[in-house]
Amino acid sequence: MSRTREEEAHSIIACVDSNLYKVLGVGTDADDAVIKLAYRKLALRFHPDKNKSSVTPSAERAFKAINLAFQILSDAISRDMMPSVPQVTSRMGAPLAAQML
Repeated sequence: MSRTREEEAHSIIACVDSNLYKVLGVGTDADDAVIKLAYRKLALRFHPDKNKSSVTPSAERAFKAINLAFQILSDAISRDMMPSVPQVTSRMGAPLAAQML
């Protein structure tokens, strides 16, 4: 059974506060090339300019979540500092995704 773009968007948004690797659909052992490839595929799938006919608020939030995950995971230093199941929080302790999305 194939998931709709809306269902996939909700799934991405749901895991942004708990596991950035899951947002991009890669394992915690993914290298830079795998992370970049996953990002490009998802960014193209959810980019508002590429999907004008089917843009929904959740698709826009998923696109922002995908960008956030890539921004953090593409930096080797940030990636190495994260635990195996990273929770991205701000300095105030609130989930970063709540602020970004």
